[in-house]
Amino acid sequence: MTTIMIIAWNVMGLNFPNKRRDVKWVLRKYCCDAAILVESKLEEINRNIALSFWGGRPFDWIFPPLVGRSGGIIVIWDTQALEYVGFFYLF
Repeated sequence: MTTIMIIAWNVMGLNFPNKRRDVKWVLRKYCCDAAILVESKLEEINRNIALSFWGGRPFDWIFPPLVGRSGGIIVIWDTQALEYVGFFYLF
């Protein structure tokens, strides 16, 4: 059986450099296979921002559009451990 490590974290905003530094430190320290960062409060995330959190390992990410007052979800994963098959809303 393969073990997969996933970190899910309400980051309560990533607009401040010290918060981004904390997220980067945790994700790199625990070398997880996937991270779900909720309440990012970011309008947009590009590859450079995702890379700044994840580091040099192969990765991909999704950033579903904001819905209402929700603060944004970022999902980042190691492409050598997990495969993206789709994303859907249950609204």
